[in-house]
Amino acid sequence: MKVQEAAYRLLTDEGRPLSSRELARRALERGMVTSASSDPVFSIASTIEKTIRHGRYNRPELVFVRSASGRRVALPAWKPRSVPAGPERRMVSVQIPADLVEKITLAAQARLAPTFDATTALLLRRGLAAAAPEIKQAVMRQLDALERHAS
Repeated sequence: MKVQEAAYRLLTDEGRPLSSRELARRALERGMVTSASSDPVFSIASTIEKTIRHGRYNRPELVFVRSASGRRVALPAWKPRSVPAGPERRMVSVQIPADLVEKITLAAQARLAPTFDATTALLLRRGLAAAAPEIKQAVMRQLDALERHAS
């Protein structure tokens, strides 16, 4: 079996992007590929990387994607689609505790949404919907306080 075919099968079985080194390691462990190299994992991972980077012999097609863990190899269907910036979308930067990033990453791997950012937005929407009554009460208390202060 060719290296590219092995990587494609492993990704299909795993259902999530993996590093080229992890793909190479698993392909060797399962006997899907062989290598006479002194460092077979490096050699096979390099082949995967070069094939995707140069686009030659990239059949079945694989792509690179970015994740919280760095660059990974993925199936083309998993590649995030770019969303044009506009008034309905704004880029913000927030610091999220590591434990929450891990949970968001798991949700993104479960494909709740097409990208990590979209997954984060989905979880924020759900959280805000759940907190809406509490938010409304807090806003009403602030309005009441303003009215009392203005009188």
